[in-house]
Amino acid sequence: MNAPRNNNTVVIVLVVLAVVAGAALLCCGGGVLFLLPAVQQAREAMRRQQAQNNLRQIGEALKQYHDTYRKKGETPTIPIGVPGEDGPPSPEQVEAAKKRVIDQARQVGLARVADQLAGVLTTSIRLKTEAVTEGKLEVGSSRLGGTPDLPPGMSWPVCNAVPMAFMAQIRLSEVAAHDPDARLPRSGMLYFFYEAQEQKWGFDPKDRDNWKVIYHDGDPGTLQPAELPANLPEESRFRCCWVTFSTEISVPPYESVTVERLRLSDTEVDAYVALLDALERHEPIHRLLGYPEPIQGDMQEECQFASNGVNTGGSNGENEARLADLKKGITDWQLLLQIDSDDSLGTMWGDAGRIYFWIREQDLKSRDFANVWLVLQCY
Repeated sequence: MNAPRNNNTVVIVLVVLAVVAGAALLCCGGGVLFLLPAVQQAREAMRRQQAQNNLRQIGEALKQYHDTYRKKGETPTIPIGVPGEDGPPSPEQVEAAKKRVIDQARQVGLARVADQLAGVLTTSIRLKTEAVTEGKLEVGSSRLGGTPDLPPGMSWPVCNAVPMAFMAQIRLSEVAAHDPDARLPRSGMLYFFYEAQEQKWGFDPKDRDNWKVIYHDGDPGTLQPAELPANLPEESRFRCCWVTFSTEISVPPYESVTVERLRLSDTEVDAYVALLDALERHEPIHRLLGYPEPIQGDMQEECQFASNGVNTGGSNGENEARLADLKKGITDWQLLLQIDSDDSLGTMWGDAGRIYFWIREQDLKSRDFANVWLVLQCY
């Protein structure tokens, strides 16, 4: 019989405390009421920070699970990095690396399409990051995060009057040796910005203003370190990372128009997946050019539709003839830059995801970066 009496006592105490608190509130009057909005805002900020921390922990757990799961299966056996003897690789070294991939493709059961696959292999540029103190980097050098070095007259891009996050600056002369086909300009700077607070996915045409890529082909001697805008959100401030570049062989992902055109049989599909699993990968994967490392499937159609006003996040009621006409330009889109979730950089895209900047091939050739499209994918 003691338990009910204890419970009643607790209830009575809580009621008394509530009455006392109410009386105190009435006594304090408008002063306390005035503070309530600030308290609510503080609590909301704490909840938002906790949610971000939870997402980061979930993402790290997913990565650890993925790594453990792969170790239990087949160990990657195909190196995709192409080291040179004293710097970037020679054309012969690149071709030898491609041949290793095709030889493995034949061994796993893709002999029928091996020649076709050889024709679509390409190179990409891997970016490896190392957190550094901002002042240790030379003005105008490539980096991810931190603050950009901008030319005179260039303002910091904003979205809805709020400064975007600075993601990267690439000094193009530093990557030229890893781009033998001259897909990128040989000189100048590429700047990448993204609205990192809301982290738009890119499936809605209205997302267009949430990122910006700027090409500057002026005198690098005029560049000056920019000052962080005072109203730059905390979520849009990333650690400065020094970047080193290397050449890799890039293999098209399974869910892509390129592989769809191979018309693989069910057995060959399994073989292609085995080939992809055998490629050496070390996360995080930051990449210029080549094929993406997708998490949720192909992105070329999404870029083509969304950039032309079609919302790909649900039914859109678009005219079928117009959609069919738009599909003709799907393969025009190619990866420009992929930025991964990275502890060194301090990025976490959704649940351990990636952001992908895409550009049409004809725009890249004409050095027009005004219509770049961005897609966010995560687990």
